[in-house]
Amino acid sequence: MHGVRRKTLKSQASAGLPLTVVMIPWSCPNEIYEAGMVSAIDMARGGGIKTVAFGDLFLEDIRTYLESNLAKVNMAAVFSPWQSPTENLVVAMVTGGLRAIVVCIDHRQLVASFAGRFYDESYLYNLPDDADPCGENGELHALAFGGPMFDAEFLVTVGEVVTQEGFAFADVSLNR
Repeated sequence: MHGVRRKTLKSQASAGLPLTVVMIPWSCPNEIYEAGMVSAIDMARGGGIKTVAFGDLFLEDIRTYLESNLAKVNMAAVFSPWQSPTENLVVAMVTGGLRAIVVCIDHRQLVASFAGRFYDESYLYNLPDDADPCGENGELHALAFGGPMFDAEFLVTVGEVVTQEGFAFADVSLNR
């Protein structure tokens, strides 16, 4: 959904984060998505993982879907920022050192020029009043490249912004 190249994800993971790639086609039916996720979850369970953390904040239907599917394979879900006011959460993230770039926006909610911009105070200041700063209504997706969760920060290169099926995707590369 984010439109991030696999090479960029692997670069991000090289900074100390585990990565399991699940290949799914564009416009993926739920059956194919769920089969890919079951395979990934089976690998995680084999490695001793029993709980999966999600960053979803408000969408009860998504939470219920994730919890029920994980329960089928005897795993738990954690939604640590659940119901947190996004205005407070975004301030905590940005002032806490999160460095991110917006890689995807929904044209129905934001103009294409928001794609490829750094997710910082200036970006947030320019968001329309009806846009959720954390993208909880699908307005945006961001890629983290620096902050306390990484062992190093990346140099970011922003390439072309491409529009496809109502979304604008920024081609982003990460380098050390």
